Amino acid sequence: MFPTKDNPEILLPPEMWPCPTFQPVRLLSQTRTAQLYLAVPKVHDRTTEEIPTVRATLSLDQVVVKLLAPHLSEEREARVLFRDEIRLLQHLHHPCIVHCWEAQEEGPLPYVVMEYIQGCDLGVLLQHQLDTHCPLPWTQSYRIASGILQGLVYLHNATDEQDRNLGVVYRDLAPANVLLSVQGGVKLIDFGLATHKHMVRFTAGDSLRGTFAYLAPELLEDAAATRLSDIFAWGVLAWETFTGQRLFDAPHPDAILRQLREKPILPVHQINADVPPELSDWIQRALERDRTQRPSRSEALEEAWSALAPTSSQIEESERDKPTLEERIQQCQEGSVEP
Repeated sequence: MFPTKDNPEILLPPEMWPCPTFQPVRLLSQTRTAQLYLAVPKVHDRTTEEIPTVRATLSLDQVVVKLLAPHLSEEREARVLFRDEIRLLQHLHHPCIVHCWEAQEEGPLPYVVMEYIQGCDLGVLLQHQLDTHCPLPWTQSYRIASGILQGLVYLHNATDEQDRNLGVVYRDLAPANVLLSVQGGVKLIDFGLATHKHMVRFTAGDSLRGTFAYLAPELLEDAAATRLSDIFAWGVLAWETFTGQRLFDAPHPDAILRQLREKPILPVHQINADVPPELSDWIQRALERDRTQRPSRSEALEEAWSALAPTSSQIEESERDKPTLEERIQQCQEGSVEP
């Protein structure tokens, strides 16, 4: 299960693998700070010939093991950042948040075991819309935006064991951190930049961390990230999901930041005429550059948004003769998406 000619995707030698209950199957992705592995429960006393069969029977028990990148194992700042994410994840239990099964803060390589979501991230689906110039039916976009918003509301109101609000600010709500399951569910992932009351690190002067195209404009002026910043990021995601276009898109980071300050933001219904103006209006409010003009709380936004849910007849009309959202996500996962 470790680096071999037949399985080169496992990057750790066996003596470095830190998780005693799961064994790696393959590397899913890696960033500068972490490696993510698909893993299954450890199989003891099995012959080499038996392992593929056993693994197939455990398909429902697949998990993701996220490790601190080995080259950062001695870096205190990286370990603190990873530990802060673990401590937050262990308090989160919601259908729109990835579930944490177990975690280990100490040891040579801290790790967290999370549920494995079969599907794709929102960025893949958005890229398909860009490539085909074919936005989703607005009712499917509504489902995605609603799931993201439900997860965000939960985060903003999450509490600890003593029922004290954790004060969570996500700070990195972006397409790569929104997973879409083949069952049509929405899951928020990756809370490495989130701030909360159980964190150890100090974040002053840290406002420009995150994905530039989804940063709130006030962060460019060294303001601290707040829940209003998260609401702006939701507005960008919703705008892009409904229009099939990128809102702030430029070849260089400086140009993106300039767009965040200056680019006119057209209402969604002026780009996609199928979208009801009432929905478009709430997205536009979330995108106010003056944060005092945005909805003051994510739960107030969610309440207004839910009141505008499409009717069954609207869903039927919008999606007639088109793939379901679940079919689109399945196709994205398989790399065979069609308009």
